[in-house]
Amino acid sequence: MKHVAALFVLLSLTLAGPAMAAPIATYLDLGPVAATLDETEAKVKEALAADGFTLLGSYAPMGDAAAYRVVVYTHDDLLKALGTVAPQRGLAAALKVGLRRDAETSRVTMTNPDLIFRAYLQGDYAKVAAPLGVVAKKAVGVFTAARGFAGKAAPMGGGDLDSDEVADYHYMFGMEYFGDQVKLSGTKADFAARTKAIEARLADGSGGMKKVFSVTIPRADGKRVAVYGVGLLDPKKGEPFFLPIIGVDHLAALPYELVVIDTDAYMLHGRYRIALHWPALTMGTFTKIISTPGEIEEQLREVVRVK
Repeated sequence: MKHVAALFVLLSLTLAGPAMAAPIATYLDLGPVAATLDETEAKVKEALAADGFTLLGSYAPMGDAAAYRVVVYTHDDLLKALGTVAPQRGLAAALKVGLRRDAETSRVTMTNPDLIFRAYLQGDYAKVAAPLGVVAKKAVGVFTAARGFAGKAAPMGGGDLDSDEVADYHYMFGMEYFGDQVKLSGTKADFAARTKAIEARLADGSGGMKKVFSVTIPRADGKRVAVYGVGLLDPKKGEPFFLPIIGVDHLAALPYELVVIDTDAYMLHGRYRIALHWPALTMGTFTKIISTPGEIEEQLREVVRVK
């Protein structure tokens, strides 16, 4: 009987297949803070800096500083690791915290670093998993009760993707993957000319576009890589149009990034990036912003243009 029972257990495990990997949350809800947005933003920045993170920038999505803020940060160990993998992986350099005014408190959320790293590094993740794992854990550990935060991080955002699904993510058949990046630069220009043009165009706020951050990825292979975060504030085709439709709870997805690699500039395709950061979107909601991926591309093409 013992042999029969053991055989039954083995057969059950075989039919059930391998154990399912735990899902990776798109965002982490860090809870409410009993403070104004200004005070909460200051707390976030102070906490990140105290734990060795570098602040890259901050801004108000949709231009609404009374209701929304995003703080962008990175870490030297993250930049060092990204410098050893494919240059397009540099898009993972910028991590984000979102702040939303909610009645008498400020709600704090963050993009889950673990999801961003696995999604953007894909097959290269294993090469730098150790340092990136430390950065991810440290980022979540910044927001303690002793610093005035709720002291816990709850998964949010939907999607329920495991590590393999995140690395090979696309919304549905026929839609883009991470590797289907859009080349923004129509003509080649050296790195200095390209970044100078970007800085100049964002400085004057052309087309409602605002520079939120820039960060350079140090590399030993001689490639020159810089990532820019651009606030898209045009009321008809930027954040004021698409964010209320797809969900302000995910504001930590912003701003939109582009990456300059030597002579050219690229962005993640909107149908990939929006779906990754809003994974629970229905197809019906997606169709309401059907023009948005193309309009983001149009705006960022103007940003990188060299005369």
